[in-house]
Amino acid sequence: MLRRSEVQNRVSLSKATLYSRISVGPFPKPVTLGSSVRRMEPAPHPLPRKARLSE
Repeated sequence: MLRRSEVQNRVSLSKATLYSRISVGPFPKPVTLGSSVRRMEPAPHPLPRKARLSE
């Protein structure tokens, strides 16, 4: 499980874009573990090129 900052570094998205993608689609919602929040590791395949270019 990853921290938000680790997810951002792996997928090269801003915090706002990451949360937007969580609310509408391809990213899973964060999981609360006690007082900390973690994200499931992204799928091993990258987003389609079209999705990455729409930023």
